[in-house]
Amino acid sequence: MAKQKQTPPLSPITTARYEGQGPVLTGRYDLEAPVPESSSAQAPRLQKGAQILLKGQAYEVLDLLSRHTLEAHVYRVRDAGGEDVVLKLYHYSSDPNKEPNAEALSRIRDMRDPDILPLYDYGVGADKYLERHCFEISAFAEGGDMFADPAAPGQKMSL
Repeated sequence: MAKQKQTPPLSPITTARYEGQGPVLTGRYDLEAPVPESSSAQAPRLQKGAQILLKGQAYEVLDLLSRHTLEAHVYRVRDAGGEDVVLKLYHYSSDPNKEPNAEALSRIRDMRDPDILPLYDYGVGADKYLERHCFEISAFAEGGDMFADPAAPGQKMSL
C-alpha cells in the first residue's frame, strides 16, 4: 500500500470554533509553521520580517492571515508610515482576463463609506509584484466577526 503524502497541520496559533452557521477563525497563522511547497502558480509565501516593495512603496511582513484561499495569500504588513495594512497577494495567472479588474479596483479605491474598509492601492498589469502577482493593499481591522449582527449583540446574520 502506497504511503499518502501528509500535509502539515495548521500551526497551534490558529484554531477554529463553530458557532451557529459555520466556523469562526481565531488567532493567526504562524509564519514559521511548515507548509507544503508552493507551485509556481501560487502566490509566494513571504516570511515574517521580510521587506516587500510594491509600486515603489516598502512594506514589512508581520503575519500571514490566510493561505487557504483559491485566489491569494493574505498578509498583515506594515507600511513605511508605521500603519498596519492588509496585503492580498494573488496567485499567478497568465490569463489577463482572470486578473482583478483595474477599473473596478480604481472605483473601489475612490469610494468612501464608513461600512467598507478602504482599498489604498492595487497592482495589476505592469504593476504586478515580481511581474507575476496582482495585489491589493487595504485597511486592516483587528478582530471582529463578519457574521456578527451589530443591531442584535450575540446574534449572527444570515447570508
